[in-house]
Amino acid sequence: MIHNFDQIDIIRDPYRALLSSGRTYAAFEKGTTIPLIHELRHHGTIIDPMAGFGSLMQFCSEIDVSSFNIEYNPPTFLWGIISNPKYSTEITGIIDALIANKRKMPKIRKRADVSEAWFTTPSQEIIVKLFRKILKISTEHITKEMQEQISLAILIPFVGRLACFVQGNIVTHVKRGGICIYDGLTEDFDRYLVVLKKSVTNIQEKCVNDNHEFVFGDLRTIKLDRKFSAFVTSPPYPNSRDYYKMFAPENDCLLFLKSEGLINGLTVDEPLISCVSVSKYPNKNIIYRDDISSSSAQNFIEYLINYEGKKKQAKYDNRVYYIPYFTSYFYQIEMAYRNFANYLEDTFEGYIIVVNNTARNRVIPVAESIVELFQAIGYNAAINKKYSRELSHVGSINPKVKGFKAKHMEHSIKVWRK
Repeated sequence: MIHNFDQIDIIRDPYRALLSSGRTYAAFEKGTTIPLIHELRHHGTIIDPMAGFGSLMQFCSEIDVSSFNIEYNPPTFLWGIISNPKYSTEITGIIDALIANKRKMPKIRKRADVSEAWFTTPSQEIIVKLFRKILKISTEHITKEMQEQISLAILIPFVGRLACFVQGNIVTHVKRGGICIYDGLTEDFDRYLVVLKKSVTNIQEKCVNDNHEFVFGDLRTIKLDRKFSAFVTSPPYPNSRDYYKMFAPENDCLLFLKSEGLINGLTVDEPLISCVSVSKYPNKNIIYRDDISSSSAQNFIEYLINYEGKKKQAKYDNRVYYIPYFTSYFYQIEMAYRNFANYLEDTFEGYIIVVNNTARNRVIPVAESIVELFQAIGYNAAINKKYSRELSHVGSINPKVKGFKAKHMEHSIKVWRK
């Protein structure tokens, strides 16, 4: 754990939280997940096909279990590279070389810039020079692809310092456009590197197994060359955090680097699951429920269609947002797990940790729909009541949200075939 909190106020909230307390904005917690890993460890390697920041990998590395991880949100994937003890020595070596070289930033005559874009031209120039410098330091004993990924993993958490933004109505989100101050960039980059090295060193010291793979890919379409007999994973949380927008400046930076021909991949072609834009559907009854196999999900969509709120606005909001959002969400989850099923051994077992939120005074049946999906495929699936628990509500932008509306239930679904 990193204790020098005064050294990390230079980076954005999501990374500050990750560096200071290890919070991962995901359903995984040690108390829930470690017992599941122990239960499955005899399989050898455990896969997390929706890996997020790599919390399963970190738990596995500390108790001598190998893992294979897949993630599709580029900045989240890059944090998984930072968290992978397999690359700790390489990363700390690059950081030491950067700290030893005090001339890391070009001098800028301006003190600050105001822009409606995420990054000004001087900021983009600095980002390009930093990326090239980090890439040049990386050693040759790793592949060119890994050199690029490690270099980006070191750079991306810092680029928010070079972005123009104002705080959004959710602390982890920011709005594009604002002021970028150039004064003190070199010193801030040094401070960031010091804290990042401590974080990587902490991961390295706790590690007893560094046999972990972290792969960039979309579970809805990814093709793998192997099968697995054990998994622990968690689906994206519905109607809450848009993980792509949470890292909007960082994703925009990656798109810029790709447009400059400096990187080849690590940009997203399809919207992430739970981050689907529905703004193109206003004033239309968009219904996808025929494409969803789960009766729980179908009934929930039907409830939204027939919902009669106290205000006319509620029914309008359902039509233009909630119905298209949730039908798309359930459909995308089903696509992902159906594809994942192709890479399970004839005999396997695994757990899916799910947090059910609420919407329109009804529980969003994510856990139930996943159980039905795997049963329809022909596997055994059931909610393990032993690990079910009610979670406290972490807050809302709507102060009237309380009681049942704030109810969150965490479930562990066991899926198996023997």
